[in-house]
Formats: sequence, C-alpha cells, structure tokens
Amino acid sequence: MKERPILFNGDMIRAILDGSKTQTRRIVKPKDGWLCPYGLPGDRLWARETWAAQHLFDGHKPREISKGSVIHYRSTEPGPSGLLWRPSIFMPRWASRIDLEIINVRLEKVKDIAEEDARDEGVKPKKVGPDQDGRFYSMHRHAYIDLWNSINEKRGYGWAVNPLVWVLEF
Repeated sequence: MKERPILFNGDMIRAILDGSKTQTRRIVKPKDGWLCPYGLPGDRLWARETWAAQHLFDGHKPREISKGSVIHYRSTEPGPSGLLWRPSIFMPRWASRIDLEIINVRLEKVKDIAEEDARDEGVKPKKVGPDQDGRFYSMHRHAYIDLWNSINEKRGYGWAVNPLVWVLEF
C-alpha cells in the first residue's frame, strides 16, 4: 500500500466529512501515461486542506511546526482570530485528518459523468429546468459542471474541452 497527498477545497472537505463525497476526478496529464499517479485500489490518499497552527508558530515554516501541535482547519472551524491560514499544498502529512482508501480507478472523459457519479462527487443539486410541465428539477450533474469549471477552466481544462480524467473512488 502506498500513500499519496491530494488537494481538496473547503467545500469538498466538508462533503468528504459528511459522507457525500466518495469520488474525485483529476485531469490526466501527458506525463502520466496509463499509470494513475494517485494510486491503485488499496492505496491511500491523505487530504491536504487549508490549515493553521497555533499562533506561536506564526513565522515558522510548516516543517518547523511540532508534530502533534494543535491544528485548525479552515473548512470546518474558524479557530482563534487572526490565524495564519496556510495553503493546502503546504500541509504536512501528520497534520492531515482525512485518509481515503482507493477502491476503484478508471479513465473517462469528464463529460461522461453520470448523475449518480456527480452526486458521489459531493455537490449539492442545482435547480434546472423547467421540464415540459413547467416544473424545475434538481440535478447534481449541472452542479458538478459549475464546480469543474470553477477549478479547471482557468487552467485550460474547462468542461467544453472535455479532458480525459482519472476517476478515483474511495
């Protein structure tokens, strides 16, 4: 079993914690070849999220913060005022509170996401419509499209591009 870090934004951390997020999609990069850089079934991902340590560590590099120090997580707690919030990329392994075991990995085009898979991505359904009877209905897939574009469009991988993605189930 291997362990690898993976970044999540605050909304997705909350969805993992409440049990509604059990999948994530990540862009396949040319350097990946056909080997998933996130791991295989049985491997673990540890979530990196925006975090802060106690004020006494302000001005210290993450590696200088004592293991076992009190950590605050921006996605679920405000913490004391004036905390120095640190980007998720700099979270040390010991500070992570979320471990995810990979149970399945597959490749697909992002637009191939089914409604059920969009729900498992942890998004709240978005009202769309109206249907032929004039009623609005909710769909997770439409909410996922908005999430995808908010993260990936500025990097050149928007929904319209329909990139190949790794689908990780945990």
